[in-house]
Amino acid sequence: MQSPTHLQNFAVVIPAFNEAATIRDIASRALVYSPLVIIIDDGSTDSTKAALEGLPVTLIEHKTNQGKAASLWDGITAARAHKVTYIVTLDGDGQHAPEDIPLLLAKTKTYPNHIVIGARLADKSLIPAKRYWANRIANFWIAWAAGYPISDSQSGFRVYPSHLFNDLTISTSKRSCFVFESEILIKAAQRNIKSHSVPIPAVYAKNARPSHFRGGRDITFITLMVARYLIIRGMYPQGLYRSCIKPHYLPQQGSRADFDGYLTLAISVAIIILTLGSTLLLTLIYVLRTAIKSGCTSQTRHLVVLGKQLHNNLLDHDYRLRLDRAKICYATNPNKLI
Repeated sequence: MQSPTHLQNFAVVIPAFNEAATIRDIASRALVYSPLVIIIDDGSTDSTKAALEGLPVTLIEHKTNQGKAASLWDGITAARAHKVTYIVTLDGDGQHAPEDIPLLLAKTKTYPNHIVIGARLADKSLIPAKRYWANRIANFWIAWAAGYPISDSQSGFRVYPSHLFNDLTISTSKRSCFVFESEILIKAAQRNIKSHSVPIPAVYAKNARPSHFRGGRDITFITLMVARYLIIRGMYPQGLYRSCIKPHYLPQQGSRADFDGYLTLAISVAIIILTLGSTLLLTLIYVLRTAIKSGCTSQTRHLVVLGKQLHNNLLDHDYRLRLDRAKICYATNPNKLI
């Protein structure tokens, strides 16, 4: 019987950083399902590159470590150059079994224009506690900003429709290492592209290197990214209700309450309060230090306009409106400190 993958035009993208122990095995198994396997060696300091010798894979080399976001983006760009319909991404540390690729691709028959995610959180007992709770908290935030429930926002085992990346602008900085895969779900939702999950086992190979994911640090970066999207949309209460409250905290009659969900909500609320408070305090300190360093006199009046990240050093429409309004306010009442 012909495998569903033979009916699909897709590439497999695998970012790799110090994956010498597992990368050859993962790449070899992926080649069974696609002749186009793209490996991104992200400045590895071990023998990752040597481990791939003799395999018919496309190897992209980063001379220095640039982070997972940049690796994924380079791999996706290379895959799209081959005019593929779908792009499968999976990790090189053995957490994802290439044999599950047909399961994810089968889901694209029902949702051909959406993202498919291999979700690992079905069996809590197989997942380290810290990672489980970090993922649950991340799911809460990402689902809120995207406006629909998401089972595993941190899984890197995904099928993307290639058209999702048409004219897509997203940060691939090293700080965005683990933010990229979260932010792309929000960006996709803004284009009416949702994600759909397929349950997969959580695999932790004994010979794999320790995870590059750092719960506290990376969840903080994800939280700040999501907070930016929520603030822009007035905290998006509809998204919170549709994604989290209705499906998880208001169970239907006869169904069991999600007690892990209640705890996740409580932890997330605490994170919201602490994160927003810290962000506002740091912003205030930065503005005050800048004003002091400027050496202005007590008679000088300043108008402060909060900054916004630029893309390709260009101002977007919203930021231009913000600056224009600031100029009007200052011209109307130049003696007022804003």
